[in-house]
Amino acid sequence: MLGLGVSFYKVGGDQDFWNPTRVVGPDPKGWYRPNDIIDDEESNVTGWTDSSGDGNDLSQSTSDNQAAFNDGGLLFDGSNDHYDFGSPIRVASQEAFTLFMVLNLDDVNTQTLLGIGSTSEFLEIQTNKRIRAKIDGTQTSQAYESVIFPTDQKFVLTFVRDSGTTGNVHVYIDGTLQTPTSQQANPGAIDFTVLGSRGSDRFLNGHIYEVIIYDTEDMESADITRVCDYLKNNHGI
Repeated sequence: MLGLGVSFYKVGGDQDFWNPTRVVGPDPKGWYRPNDIIDDEESNVTGWTDSSGDGNDLSQSTSDNQAAFNDGGLLFDGSNDHYDFGSPIRVASQEAFTLFMVLNLDDVNTQTLLGIGSTSEFLEIQTNKRIRAKIDGTQTSQAYESVIFPTDQKFVLTFVRDSGTTGNVHVYIDGTLQTPTSQQANPGAIDFTVLGSRGSDRFLNGHIYEVIIYDTEDMESADITRVCDYLKNNHGI
């Protein structure tokens, strides 16, 4: 097992340490830290242990589909690398969903973050100005006037889907909320089963350093800020 990173982010006095399991709202449904990456003798990553307490580990048994351990994270080759969740990340209809990812992408065109093992449903960075989700048969693409997704630069992406009948979509970059040209929404249900691929195509090209997933309840804005600050501190952003 290899990995780097600080385990705790200090936010108070000498005995006051905070980590992403201590948010006010929902418990994390998956937390994949740099020091929980599992690799073989050739630095191919065979799995990623879940630190959320749910035991929902990521795995990939096929060597050709394994990312490389590189720069303290997983380096996906953009052609076939991906990982399967031990159990689906179940997001019910009208349920809140929040995803934090520390990324450094080589490409920002059709980069799948989470998928279901086929091409029918997914969450992806569509372009450097657009994020797209296809959930429960409905495709939602939210655009921004300026570039928000960089290449060759480490950053924290936060994707939020509000609970309720609207299901408004929000994107934060390094903890800063981005303003879309038009607010999009998708309250549908989805069971994410794959990291880094939407099926047999659209594989992620670049590094993933850390992933934290919450659902069931909306997160307080202060906790979104705390998680972003924790990730920025641990990854030197």
